[in-house]
Amino acid sequence: MSADQDRGSGGRPLRVLHAAAEIAGQPALLARGLRALGVQAQSLSAHPSWLGYPSDRALDGRGLLGLFRRIQALLELGPGLDILHLHFGTSLLPRLLDVPLLERFGTRIVFHFHGCEVRPRARMLALHPVSACSECPVYCVPERQARLLAVARQHGALLLVSTPDLLEAVPEAVHLPVAIDLEAWDARRLAARPAPGFVVLHAPSDRAIKGTRHVEAAVEALRPSHPDVRLELIEREPAERAHARYGAATVAVDQVHLGWYGLFAVEAMALALPVLCYIRPALDRPELPIVHTDRERLAADLLTLYDEPGMRSALGLAGLAYVRSMHALPVVSRALLDLYRTRVLGSATPLPAPAAAGSPF
Repeated sequence: MSADQDRGSGGRPLRVLHAAAEIAGQPALLARGLRALGVQAQSLSAHPSWLGYPSDRALDGRGLLGLFRRIQALLELGPGLDILHLHFGTSLLPRLLDVPLLERFGTRIVFHFHGCEVRPRARMLALHPVSACSECPVYCVPERQARLLAVARQHGALLLVSTPDLLEAVPEAVHLPVAIDLEAWDARRLAARPAPGFVVLHAPSDRAIKGTRHVEAAVEALRPSHPDVRLELIEREPAERAHARYGAATVAVDQVHLGWYGLFAVEAMALALPVLCYIRPALDRPELPIVHTDRERLAADLLTLYDEPGMRSALGLAGLAYVRSMHALPVVSRALLDLYRTRVLGSATPLPAPAAAGSPF
């Protein structure tokens, strides 16, 4: 990016803050991708996650001391901020009280939704035979969801969703694919050492939402006739430790409920693993190199891949190519910057080629 483009107020470089929830490493990754395009971008997490993904700045936002820390961060980072990019419906102050305040001082607000903070449980159960809500305990609070969407629609210059199934909840939003650092995953792929036998990898963030019991049942159904089939189930482990275990797998099962693939499927495809996942028919795309399965067909689909190593290899290579074109950090970062310019800042100028990296502020 040249020094003349994508300026904030007063002609200085554009300043963007990704806050305040840590969601599968996406805020920090997107901030890094924007910095590579010359934007002064930073991620801040006030809600640490057990997954251990890094943030440019992390603070414990719990309790009264946590609230004081968040207010301090707001006073430090808020002045001169061009874009506040909020993840999972959280900001630095409770009940999004800082959103109208920052907007009044010229900051544009982007809301980036990732799942249950907006997913309408009653609608999901009424319209879809299988959905994220099919076996899920009631995590969501409809009144809180409605309040969040009301604030987002009133103050948001841009609404984003990380998976297209969420467009059912926020139809005016734009789908921004999840991003992945392919350099890191290329290194993991080259270092991978598949274990003997047929290893089915499954790493649910939530067993009920992802349908883990059905994955376990499918693997157990195969074991009497195929004793070398084994489930590698990864739960509640920090990301780095979990990622180190992925390389032993033969295939990966993402989920059998949600209707679209998540970051785990992207990571598995980056390792050139064939991926099985439930894709809602209305969301299907011909270029999607994923075995479309469901709870009833999963065991049979696994058996097909067991018997067809050539199919596994072809799916793995197709998945890797798909991730390079759709989810690589430079691709997603450029798409995000383009949305900032056309939908948030009001500039339709074509994206420049990447130049010197920006820096956090």
